[in-house]
Amino acid sequence: NMPAYQYIGDSSDTDINGHGYQESWFLIDIDGTGLPTPEPTDFENPEIVSFTHDPTVVDVTSESAQVTMAINVTDNVGVISGANYRISRSNTNSDTWITGGPFTLSSGNAQDGIWTSVATIPTDTITGDYSVIITGQFEDAAGNYVCCRTSDTGNLEITKNNPQITQLGSSIL
Repeated sequence: NMPAYQYIGDSSDTDINGHGYQESWFLIDIDGTGLPTPEPTDFENPEIVSFTHDPTVVDVTSESAQVTMAINVTDNVGVISGANYRISRSNTNSDTWITGGPFTLSSGNAQDGIWTSVATIPTDTITGDYSVIITGQFEDAAGNYVCCRTSDTGNLEITKNNPQITQLGSSIL
């Protein structure tokens, strides 16, 4: 009577003399107690359910401003690391980008959580519409990941309220 067996892997390689060979490995049930059940392998990527930022307009006339980004990420096993962010204008180089991260889990859990990060917009930032983008990736323990998405909230508008200068009681523009 042949014992039960379970195929567990193989490889092909070349030995030190340059001869090719192929190996196969099997688990054999010698004592009749049954073969172990292999651990399931996770092939599911995490999923970004939503990505928002608040506020959508900031004024950096006299002081820097804070923008909070929040991402709802789900995964069947659990996310173990957060992505980074980039706030940038179209057709600009990396010298003008505002970057940071990583996002950290702030509520919920690794299977369904809200990951947040706060960006500081400096006073010397050029005004205009900026895209808020996830860079890098949210990764689970099996190495599956999800990457790169623009905020559902739309663009971030950075403004400067240039007050009128008053000289001797009259306004000068």
